[in-house]
Amino acid sequence: MTKLALVTGASAGIGREACALFAREGYRVIALSRQPGGVEFADLEMTLDLESFEKIEGLAGELETEIAAAEQVILINNSGYGQFGALRDLSESMWQKQFSTHVFGPIKLAAVCLRLCEQHGIPLRVIAVSSVLSIAPQKMKGAYCAVFGDN
Repeated sequence: MTKLALVTGASAGIGREACALFAREGYRVIALSRQPGGVEFADLEMTLDLESFEKIEGLAGELETEIAAAEQVILINNSGYGQFGALRDLSESMWQKQFSTHVFGPIKLAAVCLRLCEQHGIPLRVIAVSSVLSIAPQKMKGAYCAVFGDN
């Protein structure tokens, strides 16, 4: 059995580095991103659209095989993007996309992983990557800052 790391937002930045770190630590790494490709430290890359609960649920079949073969699973919820601009200028769809990517989608993914881990008796640890803007908000970044909590 292996240790499994599921990393969202794996195509760049912190996500890509998390893949490298977990690979060095001996984990089987699954890189999850909107446009997979080229994450050299990943054992497997999968497409993940956090804006769609249906697509997240659709990953369950692929993830179940991986989770069932693991002794422990770590989910690193790192996906994100910044929707910047004055609050009055942001459309409802912009707000929806921001919260789907940072809040609703990661919660749904964690719920799917928890369900699969419980079915197989595998422990799950979830790590949520945040931003310094959660404690030091900036002008014109209200939507982005809002997804990280109390500011």
